[in-house]
Amino acid sequence: MQRNDRSYKDLKQKQKSAIADKTYKMHLKFYLENQRMPDATEMNDICKSLFTAVQSLAPKTEYEEFYKIVEKREKSYEERILRDIQNGITSGGAPYGVTWEEMGLKPWEDLEENN
Repeated sequence: MQRNDRSYKDLKQKQKSAIADKTYKMHLKFYLENQRMPDATEMNDICKSLFTAVQSLAPKTEYEEFYKIVEKREKSYEERILRDIQNGITSGGAPYGVTWEEMGLKPWEDLEENN
């Protein structure tokens, strides 16, 4: 049952972690496609696309509150992306060379279907 009185800070750590993971993956995808981190307008677009999911969990969350949280994490996302690329991590989060079967997936299966 959804609680209409929750804000982002009221979410459980597991929920916040899932949102942070989605945010990181969107930043990683952007970086791999553009070879740079998003500028303010592009980050705003990323936040807007994630905000609907946040609002479904915590309806009292204001967009500005969520944007500030993402903005605060952006520097660590950039460091993590550069580290992951240097260590050979794919955009899906798996090390290069890992097969679909080793990941428990059928070739070209959408990763979101398993979540």
